[in-house]
Amino acid sequence: MGRRPSTRLRARTTALVAAATLLGSLAACSGGDDPEATEPPSSSSPTPTPSPEPTADPGAIRDADLANTTWSLDQSPLAWPLNPPAEVALADGAGTVEGWSYEAREVVYADADGDGDEDALASLFIMMGNETATQWYAWEWDAEAEQAVQLVDVVAQAGMCHDAVSSVAPANGGFSIAESLTESWNVLNCEDPGSLDRSRVVGIAEGVPVRIDGPGGWGGVCGFPASEIMRDAAAGEQAPDGVAAVPGGALAAEAGELTGLVVLGAEPSGGAAIERDGWNQVGYAVDGVPGSDQQRLWPCGWVQLAGG
Repeated sequence: MGRRPSTRLRARTTALVAAATLLGSLAACSGGDDPEATEPPSSSSPTPTPSPEPTADPGAIRDADLANTTWSLDQSPLAWPLNPPAEVALADGAGTVEGWSYEAREVVYADADGDGDEDALASLFIMMGNETATQWYAWEWDAEAEQAVQLVDVVAQAGMCHDAVSSVAPANGGFSIAESLTESWNVLNCEDPGSLDRSRVVGIAEGVPVRIDGPGGWGGVCGFPASEIMRDAAAGEQAPDGVAAVPGGALAAEAGELTGLVVLGAEPSGGAAIERDGWNQVGYAVDGVPGSDQQRLWPCGWVQLAGG
């Protein structure tokens, strides 16, 4: 009877030890010391990194091989030589068509149409016998097609007994051209290259050359005065209210009040009026341009005359 309490105590102690051992084992298995086991899984997925946009090459036209391509030749009566073939295919910078020899020469680059890509103004030397001329054509870069597209209008030209071009250089928004114009084609004495000096800056708009300096206007070759001066743009049916920089009237030309207007022809004596798609080429005067005694230095543009 006296040892029963001792037996019950040992049984209780054994049970407590067993319970403690079981709890320790459960704690070890549950990994309770791992802090990551209590963090919920992330519900957000990683943000993908966007691929960089392809970078355009603003100087891509410099890789265009203008010395091994086909050039279109200006058919205007203002272009020299007259009545050229429609085109010439150059190989290694040279080509021959109908007895005329053509050679690609100087090229200058500038963004002339404001799209961020460079365009080109390239010279084409022309020779037959002793007669020579140089024409400058603009090439506009088509980034989508990745090719240079030629403008068919001559931007500047020089030749024996004709105008002279002293320099062509890149400028802000286009090409700077310094030239000396003749008042006549002196076929007897060709030593004088012209005495009417001017500079202009030519850009590209509507697929044609346009002046972007001073009074604006057409950026190609201007003809010779072929009519009396129409002093007042509001006086008479043949004095239109404004001048367009391009045939068709898409761009206005004159910058300032129009004070003079003269129809232009293809020859120093006047000759046939220069016309394109019902629009006549005219020289015009605004403030700041030379006086009526130097009409060849007037900027030129396009108008629709009465009955046109």
